Amino acid sequence: MQISVTIRVINDVRTGVSKTTGREYKNQDILVAWTERGRDGFDHENLQLVTLHGQYVDKFAALNPKPGDVIMAEISFGTRSFNGKVYNDNTLYV
Repeated sequence: MQISVTIRVINDVRTGVSKTTGREYKNQDILVAWTERGRDGFDHENLQLVTLHGQYVDKFAALNPKPGDVIMAEISFGTRSFNGKVYNDNTLYV
């Protein structure tokens, strides 16, 4: 879903080596917000914690982003399971 979002929080970049695959990883969590008009006729603010992976961490950094900036990005909403539990897995692409 391509959308214009406002950056609210930029968390630190996480790097490491996966214990299961042995591959290096780089991730960063970002809190973004956008407004949509609901069926009730009122605007509703949506907040979503999304994750940048790999090369998208570097592409995001190249934008020199700061909280309050508005960017055009794509959000992919998904889930993943780990140890019998299901978690949100929402990815941001810039």
